[in-house]
Amino acid sequence: AFMQESSVVELDVHENDAPDPWLLTMAQLKQVRGRIASAFGPVAGARVTVLPTGVAFLSRSIPETDESGAFVATIPVSATSFDVQVAAPGFAFSWGHLPYRDKVLLITVDQRGGRLLLEGAKPDEIYLLHEGTRMRLDWFASSWQLEQDGSRSVVPMLEPGVYALCSGTAPNERCASGFLPPYGTLTLSAAK
Repeated sequence: AFMQESSVVELDVHENDAPDPWLLTMAQLKQVRGRIASAFGPVAGARVTVLPTGVAFLSRSIPETDESGAFVATIPVSATSFDVQVAAPGFAFSWGHLPYRDKVLLITVDQRGGRLLLEGAKPDEIYLLHEGTRMRLDWFASSWQLEQDGSRSVVPMLEPGVYALCSGTAPNERCASGFLPPYGTLTLSAAK
């Protein structure tokens, strides 16, 4: 149903038996509503990626902000939190983890970004932690900006803050971290 979904239903199916009847109860998808702004006012044309966390989902919502900086995205009914990523032209890439609340979010972007220098990092084996969000490094190569020179990767124009470069399968395993200052550079080396 348009803008609706059901909870997950598990079926026990046996080779020679028909499954028991089942019923899908539909509910409205949750809407994540927000505005992207800077110190200069609303930011139009920003791509906002909303990824529900802790639940299965079929597709991610990537709306673009309108002239007032507004966007609307959807997440599954069962989602209680989500990761949000903001790629706004001329501004530092912003990302974080938020609990779901039925209210309008205000996300502020800034032009005072810095850059990460990542030593010994292979994009398909490394991920970054920032503001409660875990993101694989190869995502930057496909969706944001990633410059590679041998064993060094550079991610330009990231919002200031604490970042960790991790190289393990478990969260926070083998991590190096540091603070990225406005207009500055943070160098992190991948742990072996």
